Amino acid sequence: MAIALMPITWDIAKGFLTRGTWAKESETGRALRVTLAVNGLVASPSTETLKLRYKASDGQYASTAGTLSTGAYNIELDAAVAGQVGDVQADLELTVDGKTISSPSFSIPVYDSIGI
Repeated sequence: MAIALMPITWDIAKGFLTRGTWAKESETGRALRVTLAVNGLVASPSTETLKLRYKASDGQYASTAGTLSTGAYNIELDAAVAGQVGDVQADLELTVDGKTISSPSFSIPVYDSIGI
């Protein structure tokens, strides 16, 4: 199954996110495609690590690591993210040379899935 990539750009210097993210209940096959920028210019990550931190549907906090692919990070949204209908609170965490910075918090809306 192909994964639907939802683009996010995080300008690290400005602390600004542009995004269009959502999920369907109990559905996998979606991923965030995170591009890093500095003052509006796209960055070229190499050794940095990026992860999505979120409050899972069971109320526990968890994280999912991103995979660097062609200059951006892919972060798959798993069942913990899309476990139930509602808004999942999340942020991104970037680690560079042992230092960590976090993005502004954002919500990932999880919509009802119509089963057959």
